[in-house]
Amino acid sequence: MPKQYDEDLTRQLPSSVIAEQSLLGCIIIDPQTLSEVAGEIQESDFYLIDHAHIYAAMKRLFNENHEIDPVTLIDTLVKNGVYNKERSQDYILTLSEIVPNAMNIKDYARLRKRVRSVSSSRRQDTSPRTPLPKTIRSQAFSTLRRTEYTR
Repeated sequence: MPKQYDEDLTRQLPSSVIAEQSLLGCIIIDPQTLSEVAGEIQESDFYLIDHAHIYAAMKRLFNENHEIDPVTLIDTLVKNGVYNKERSQDYILTLSEIVPNAMNIKDYARLRKRVRSVSSSRRQDTSPRTPLPKTIRSQAFSTLRRTEYTR
């Protein structure tokens, strides 16, 4: 991957990764909250492709009247070939612990939507997002871990 691409991607990384994580955490804590944001938030609204996969799996489970909990979500992600069990288990469990309750889900959705529209307006093309380079993905996970330890 060209160095310029990495630098451009880093500059465009929105500051709402925590809002994405919080939104997903709210749905894990209280799956019924998905119905409050499903009309506003689509998979394409997520900056991190991993979050888009998680959200898509949540919506699929919800639409099929299955329970959304860490076990069923991890199983769905593994069956879809998105994650392996060990990788997804740690991250999904961490997402479920990032928020104390699901009361602010609409605020997280609005923040995610606002930052998404700003970052989209900066992009020149409308092509699908590519997975983030490992350095940016690990930075996002590191941010999540720091947030978890400072609570």
